Amino acid sequence: MTNSNRFTIRNDFYGALLLAVEPEGAIVSLVAGDEVQVSEQFDNEPVTLIIAINDEGLPVITVWPGDGILQVEKGGVNVLDLG
Repeated sequence: MTNSNRFTIRNDFYGALLLAVEPEGAIVSLVAGDEVQVSEQFDNEPVTLIIAINDEGLPVITVWPGDGILQVEKGGVNVLDLG
């Protein structure tokens, strides 16, 4: 893995924000002030973020990994371990 990304997603909305981590389909609700840290090691294709509004009107950020290793943590815990 020759490249890396590291960034924070923080909910500054007054309401909930949903974070979906694909392809596993993990869903994490972020209340106002919550944040997750995203880190990735990749070769050619970086992580993709898709921002949308779901059928209930809530904002959703979907995280799709690139061609590498993706880690999304909330409070130091991998969100895939929170389910």
